[in-house]
Amino acid sequence: MEELEIRDCTENDFDTIRNILQKSWAKAYDFIPERDRTKYLETVYSDSELKKMLGSPFDSLFLAVAKGYAVGYLRLKEVPREKRIYLSSIYILPDNQGKGYGGKLMDFAFGESKKRGYREIWIGVMERNRGALNWYKRLGFEFVKEEPFEMGTTSVRHFIGYKKLDD
Repeated sequence: MEELEIRDCTENDFDTIRNILQKSWAKAYDFIPERDRTKYLETVYSDSELKKMLGSPFDSLFLAVAKGYAVGYLRLKEVPREKRIYLSSIYILPDNQGKGYGGKLMDFAFGESKKRGYREIWIGVMERNRGALNWYKRLGFEFVKEEPFEMGTTSVRHFIGYKKLDD
C-alpha cells in the first residue's frame, strides 16, 4: 500500500472536500436522489459553512493524501454537552477504496479521539449504506439508536453507534 499522509484541512481544500463528498456520496448514497445530495452538499458544505467548521474549536477536518492527491476526507466533531466525539464524516474516493486508506483514516480518528481524552468514538450511518454499516460492525462499532437523517427532501433511517477505544 502506498504511503498515506493525513493533514489538517485549510480553506484552500474546500473544493477538494466537496469533490470527495460528491463522488463518494454518488456511490454510497445512490438511493438518495442526486438533487437532494447536491442541495445538501451546497448547503452544509458551502465555503461559509466550511469556514465555520475550520474556525470551531469542536470541529477537526483532515485530508488523506496519497502520491500528492487527496483520496479521502475525515471530520471529527466534539460535542462537549454530551461529553462525546463523533466521527462525523469519513470518505474515501471510490477509485481509491479497497487500498487500506479507510482503515488508516479510521485508525487516525481513533488516535485523535484518545489524545483528546475520549474513551469511545460515536458514528452515524445510513441503514441503506450497507457496505459502510458492515465495515463499522467489523471494526467493533455497536449500534444502539436509530434516528432519521434528512438529506434534501429525502429522509432515511440512520443508525447511531459507538466503539470503545482501547487504552
